[in-house]
Parts: sequence; structure tokens; C-alpha cells
Amino acid sequence: QDFLQRVVEHLESIDRSDIEIEASDDHVQCEITGVGTYLIHYQSFKEELWLSSPQRGAFHFRYEPSQDAWVDTRNPNAPLRDTLNDDLGHILSLNF
Repeated sequence: QDFLQRVVEHLESIDRSDIEIEASDDHVQCEITGVGTYLIHYQSFKEELWLSSPQRGAFHFRYEPSQDAWVDTRNPNAPLRDTLNDDLGHILSLNF
């Protein structure tokens, strides 16, 4: 959940009229006009994060203590931070 809070803080630091952010304890939703809606959802019972991207589809992440990072369950060399930077960060000129 700390990760979600950091994502919200990054998104809220942007002064753009084309994004709308909605956040709660277990999800962050970012809608970008002309692009679509990104959703990061934390499933506490599984201790997993899901990312839905209008650009690249759905991703599933688990926390890997040895890397101190959320990593893609299909590609353990792909941390969530890199996925966000390549996708949402690229569009918004942000570095997560």
C-alpha cells in the first residue's frame, strides 16, 4: 500500500488538465483523456498488485523481498516500477 501512495503522490504532482485520479486504500485509477484508464489494484488477501493498462494490457505482480520490488509474475526481471515508467511514465513524463 505504500507503493500505491507513492504512485498517487507522483500523479498528483502533475499539473495537467487531461488526467483524473481516483484513489483508495486498495487502488489507484488514472484516466488520461485520449489515452484511456490505468488501474493499479492491491489485493491484500493475495498480497498481489494488478496493473491494467490501455496501452499494454494486464499485468500481475508479487512483492519480491530479495529485490525489494513488485515483480511481474510472468517475467521476474520486470519490476512494476519499470513497467509503469515504460508505459504511464512515458506518456506523462514521470519517473516512478
